[in-house]
Amino acid sequence: MCSHREKPATRDNDRVWEYVVSDEKLHLRISASSHESTSLSSFDLLLRRTWEDAAAKGVLRYKLPDLKTKVIPGPTQFVAQLNTRRASQRRRPGHMAHVDQPFDEQQFNFTKINSSEILFSFVDQSDQRSPENDKQHAVIVNVSPLEYCNVLLVPMLRACQPQVLSVESLKLAILFALSSTSRSFRVAFNSLCGFASVNHLHYHAYYLDQKLPCEDWVHMSVNQYFALLLS
Repeated sequence: MCSHREKPATRDNDRVWEYVVSDEKLHLRISASSHESTSLSSFDLLLRRTWEDAAAKGVLRYKLPDLKTKVIPGPTQFVAQLNTRRASQRRRPGHMAHVDQPFDEQQFNFTKINSSEILFSFVDQSDQRSPENDKQHAVIVNVSPLEYCNVLLVPMLRACQPQVLSVESLKLAILFALSSTSRSFRVAFNSLCGFASVNHLHYHAYYLDQKLPCEDWVHMSVNQYFALLLS
């Protein structure tokens, strides 16, 4: 069963939405003919509404412009976008020397953000092994957005994990992606020394209309990959 409800936030006595996901509400297949405006899941609707509300309230550092986008000619067909405001107005990246650099509480991390940046909690009720507090994961707005609805999924925010890919967080990211019925919804990870600017475990998510080169690569089906991770 999948639902969202209001629950007290962990900071400043504000209130944030909570989205509860379970296996029954994952979207493993999306029809190529499905119409975007009529087929959005409750997850998509919540994400878009809370992100747009944050943007309207001035939480973002800049208003996201209509981004100039093009596909670079050649065999790789990379998608390029011009976003000058992100380059000039984003938070200054921390110093990254190693891909497995330990978490440093003295540096900027997501426990230091303003409560207005927290859009909702993503709760995995299918995980019966974890304590209740470990099932709640923060979805926060990226104040220097890359694209429409650019958010950060922060697994167990208060655990203060470094930006190192793990099996458990990857499972969560897959659940996050499969909660959407939009073909343009993307979830991505970048490591330290790979342009990650904050050493606090997180995934990027946003909507991007253009097809990415990796979508044509030979790959496992979602069912095969998900079964492999859960084994």
